[in-house]
Amino acid sequence: MEPTQGNLAGVFTAFDARFKRALLNIPVPATGRLVARGDGVGDNQDYPMMGLLGDLVAHEDELVMADIWAMIQRATPAEYSLGLPVRRMDIINDRFGLYNGPISQLAVLAATHAMRNVAPVLMAGFTTVWAPDGVNVFSDNHFWPGGQVWDNREHLPLTAGNFDTACLNLETRVGPNGQVMGLSPKLLVCGPLNRAAAETILLIERIGGGNNNRQFKRTDLLILPQITNLNWFVVDDDPYNVGNLPGREGEEQTEGDLAIKPFLLDIREDVRTASQTSNESDEVFERSTYRYKASVTYALLIIAPWLVQASDWEDENSTTTTGS
Repeated sequence: MEPTQGNLAGVFTAFDARFKRALLNIPVPATGRLVARGDGVGDNQDYPMMGLLGDLVAHEDELVMADIWAMIQRATPAEYSLGLPVRRMDIINDRFGLYNGPISQLAVLAATHAMRNVAPVLMAGFTTVWAPDGVNVFSDNHFWPGGQVWDNREHLPLTAGNFDTACLNLETRVGPNGQVMGLSPKLLVCGPLNRAAAETILLIERIGGGNNNRQFKRTDLLILPQITNLNWFVVDDDPYNVGNLPGREGEEQTEGDLAIKPFLLDIREDVRTASQTSNESDEVFERSTYRYKASVTYALLIIAPWLVQASDWEDENSTTTTGS
């Protein structure tokens, strides 16, 4: 096939069709339990947080609404993209089928990137600032408006006893009004290095010569391969327990619709594609090669760090076996 403008347009239209078919068949990765879609954030980078905190109060005289802008977190978007090189000679020789697999894989990479980026953002919580109080996302020194202190950081290896400690700290966490927030641990998140410890804590029913393991299935377990150290996290991904409530007859609850999650995903521009097909394009493109590109623009941040109790254990000589 001669690589004319019309023929090139036809080739890349076919690539687009395959790309879009692949997008329709991609399931949401398991990290979706941690992420809520921030519909409506859009062009506004500031996200109000007071609506995520506190509770209703008894109405005695006049309904007074707290200023929801008292706590703000900023959602800064970034663009991620990848270009697939398409060789001129493959077009000339009608070898388009060579690109079926790469095009489908490009769709997978683009559609799942935000969820696969959850682990890096989670790990960055130990070193990045949480805007409302100016300390790190995971810190020993958080404070609510008004001065109430709280912390969501441990410096402990993953053992049965330390898992207990993290769960207790999550369960006893107080909110801005000084009252216990009513959180409960529902998910243990760690990397492969802590898999053995996590499975021993949560998935073995009998321990110590046949005794009952009281922590058996206390939480669910999520292993993220991108966590390459010994850090681990106890999470309440459903603080109001709405996941246990039946939906209306004939309706299904949509993930992220009913409860806040630790992460906010704000997609500014959904998955899109572009092609460079002109023989007269800038010299930055090799004339023997064309490009098919996929990109997505979004902000992913930890919007509710009070739902996470994090431990940044880094001692390479430590053990990850369970203990009391």
